[in-house]
Amino acid sequence: SRGLGLRPRTLQKQVTRNLLSALRHLRLKDKERILWVDALCINQSSNLERNHQVSRMSSIYGQASRVVVWLGEGWDGSDLAMEFLERLGQDPDLHLDPALNPYISVKGLSLESSELLEHLIRIFDVPWWKRTWTVQEYALARNLVFQCNKHLVSRELMYSAEDYFWKHANGCCQHMDILRLPHSTIGLSLGEGFNKPASLSPIWKFRRNYSVLTAISNFSTREATDRRDRIYGMLGLGTGHYASLIEPDYTLSAEKICQALAIKSVERTGGLEFLSHLFAGDNPNLPSFVPNWTGSYNWMDEYENRLAIITMDLYKTSLKTPAY
Repeated sequence: SRGLGLRPRTLQKQVTRNLLSALRHLRLKDKERILWVDALCINQSSNLERNHQVSRMSSIYGQASRVVVWLGEGWDGSDLAMEFLERLGQDPDLHLDPALNPYISVKGLSLESSELLEHLIRIFDVPWWKRTWTVQEYALARNLVFQCNKHLVSRELMYSAEDYFWKHANGCCQHMDILRLPHSTIGLSLGEGFNKPASLSPIWKFRRNYSVLTAISNFSTREATDRRDRIYGMLGLGTGHYASLIEPDYTLSAEKICQALAIKSVERTGGLEFLSHLFAGDNPNLPSFVPNWTGSYNWMDEYENRLAIITMDLYKTSLKTPAY
């Protein structure tokens, strides 16, 4: 069109306020930047395109030169929190308790500062940590960074920060009540905040024959606009027998997808693992033996312990007899 003297065609699309903010902050000042954004690059109104693109999500994240986790445009004090995470992840010897040396501080503020504590908790309370699709972002990317405003923290530093936090919180600094007390207005404790990257890290570090059923249940309380995405948003995490366990199909109901997943898991593994996931609320549209993976969960610690036992392969319901 330029050769004919015509103006290039401009495509316009409405986006959410959060995405608009992300695009503005991710723009580079001195050069072009190519971004892939699912909300823009997938026609969400076409089931055919969604089926195709969702099945490719694992390769999209895995082949990207970099995946940017957008935590938001920040606030006065968000840079303090990001700097804290960066510094903590760089030095395993930094204590959380300022009564011990050496201890961690940012701009002269230690964890005894209610200001710093609030900013840290707010970082772990942003929507990214609560969404279903973000699990794949973290686990599958070759190169991933967290960005809040203009401040970047690599996944490796976030992993180390979480690891070192619990090393001190469960050891030399365990007497610090502020690590486990819920914030008065946010309702989240700092320990609960650091549990969020802790729940993601094992999938990234240890993915040999990883059960997608475990992923679906472990992250079932995360938000999804379409409840079928509680399953589809986890499919790319499966490895070994669990790789590409089913194909996404948005023409199917949530109940049909649950049934297909249970049946296919038995066919692939010869085991009855799916029976250990029967802890969600009842669904009259499901057979009683099929887990309600897309339903609402009242999550309890016992469930997590049960899934951990499955992962360690400490029992087999059908012993050596394949469950076909």
